[in-house]
Amino acid sequence: MRLRLAVLKLLMDTSPIILRHSQEEKLRSISALFITIAATSLLTACSVPIKSIDKTVKKSDVPAVGEVQTAELGAKLLSQQDVEIVRGRKVAQPTRGSMGLFPADFGDLYVRANDGEHYCGFITFRDPLNNGKRQFICFTDQEFKEKGIAYEEVEEINQRPQNFQRVLEYSGKSGNSISVFYKEFNETKDGAFIRPAFTQEFKFDLADGSVIGVKGARLEVLQATNTGLTYKVISHFPR
Repeated sequence: MRLRLAVLKLLMDTSPIILRHSQEEKLRSISALFITIAATSLLTACSVPIKSIDKTVKKSDVPAVGEVQTAELGAKLLSQQDVEIVRGRKVAQPTRGSMGLFPADFGDLYVRANDGEHYCGFITFRDPLNNGKRQFICFTDQEFKEKGIAYEEVEEINQRPQNFQRVLEYSGKSGNSISVFYKEFNETKDGAFIRPAFTQEFKFDLADGSVIGVKGARLEVLQATNTGLTYKVISHFPR
């Protein structure tokens, strides 16, 4: 508010000078001052330090313990992943709002940050100078509500596979015995291996019992054929 009053005062103080310019020069001068207002407001919004995001991360290895699954020959029997639950405000449809004097589109998730003091997410500018430009912005709770944009409080769930994977793969049956490959590998998000994969084959005689285990993981074999394995997860690899 103080900045806007200062700009209006500047416009009044400089009006005799502006009148000497052409109409085009006057418009350029006024536009530049308005852009200064918007830019200053934007810098204030962007400068908010994000100290914390309201999220919870927990283990959610698949399949779940107690679940019965059937896997084809060569398919993974177990895999490790985390579930990340992020809380915030969801704008379901792209909605036209404003940033200062200029139009902007709001949409998607604005995460709850700094113990609920701020909501942060992307906007898309729709003014002539920045049309289509996306910017990550943080708003206070009151600023967000003052935009008048429809939203709902949500918990967004994201599944995130672990980079380090320990995998069991069914490799077939011979008589009353089954073969399972145990594999370890560590890869980045783009699929590049951080270290060479490790593979070891294990054979289990089902005459000795239907529960098989490797490095802490336990499966109950319900049916084994030459094409697939039906099993129940008793426990996952410890981590």
